[in-house]
Amino acid sequence: MLSFDYRGTGRSRPKRLRGFVADFSHWVLDIDAALGHALERGLPVGYVGHSIGGTLAPLAQRAIDATRLVLVGAQTAYWRDWPWPQRWPMAAMWHGLMPAATFATGYFPGRVLRLGEDLPRGVALQWAARPWRDLFADAESRVRCARALPPVHMVAPRDDTFATDAAQQRLHDRLTGCTVTRHVIEPAACGLSRIGHFGLFRETASAAWPQLLSLALPEQIQR
Repeated sequence: MLSFDYRGTGRSRPKRLRGFVADFSHWVLDIDAALGHALERGLPVGYVGHSIGGTLAPLAQRAIDATRLVLVGAQTAYWRDWPWPQRWPMAAMWHGLMPAATFATGYFPGRVLRLGEDLPRGVALQWAARPWRDLFADAESRVRCARALPPVHMVAPRDDTFATDAAQQRLHDRLTGCTVTRHVIEPAACGLSRIGHFGLFRETASAAWPQLLSLALPEQIQR
């Protein structure tokens, strides 16, 4: 199994994020690099990406060479797709607080604000601009999404307030050149009352991991 960081995050984060250049186009290149590295071994490769890691996967050049694409909690971050009553607080946080904090510090200080990881300026501002600019607005992105990609499996917990049915459908509608199957993870099936957008890869939800693995690679390949 291969895992990787997007530039500007995790172990790929520089000592100083202010002034570090990275946006979603660079993260697509990171997905490409990881897929290329895995494919060099000559074995079937299934890709599992969470949230923006799933949303961006169809844009990667090497995505067509994967066996399956499993997009977990993937959606295009359009605020009108978020549910009531969380919609307005979420919109204020991601499209108000995020750009304000990013302009003030030169990067998004997610850790200090207890809103996940710190993010490079370019990534944060692209996310924050989503109400006015579609993440797939450019012609090249639309063409890549419409390619003959491998089978795509879209997965989300029932209580994911980001990847609602409407939000997933917005991405689904762009994947016109491949088969797309949708899967819902019930928190109760994992012995939990709640999973949410960020909880599926925490150990508390590990009961769902075999399902993700089975979607990424057919059973005969896992053996």
